[in-house]
Amino acid sequence: IQYLEQNTFDLIVLGTKGRDGLEAWWRGSVAEPVARVSKTMSLFVPHAARGFVSIDTGAISLKRILVPVGGSVDPQRALAAADVLRRALGATSAQISACHVGDRGVDLGIDEDDVELLWRDGDVVDELVAVANDIEADLVVMSAPGRGGLLDAFRGSAVERVMRRIKCPLLSVPAPR
Repeated sequence: IQYLEQNTFDLIVLGTKGRDGLEAWWRGSVAEPVARVSKTMSLFVPHAARGFVSIDTGAISLKRILVPVGGSVDPQRALAAADVLRRALGATSAQISACHVGDRGVDLGIDEDDVELLWRDGDVVDELVAVANDIEADLVVMSAPGRGGLLDAFRGSAVERVMRRIKCPLLSVPAPR
């Protein structure tokens, strides 16, 4: 964290075991607090995740990107980060799917010509994990407003809880300072 405070970075890549429940309490995480304190865009690569970069060849295989939208955070930063990343990696044909969990009457301000829009009902974290699995997402890109109170301090933010359960990397895009 001291090194991050003394230097400027555009992206931090963090391997993580994605510990949840009691194991998270006992063994903790290095990746989560580093990303939280640095307020830098962070790519979490869970230990057992299927990545989008081949370990053997370095080839990129990025076909589906899931971006949760809605809530109190403007989704445009996460959608823009997903688009910039797919272009930078030469994966311009990768499909970006935006998912909103909750009221279908909400205007999300998303151009459905560019982004597939998915709607779900239920618990936000459970539904986002289910959608990531259903569409076989290669990457999830989430806006990260930070922790929202005492409950999040105990169980982790929505980004942390999704990251611990999905089977692909997650790019956390911090809210503007």
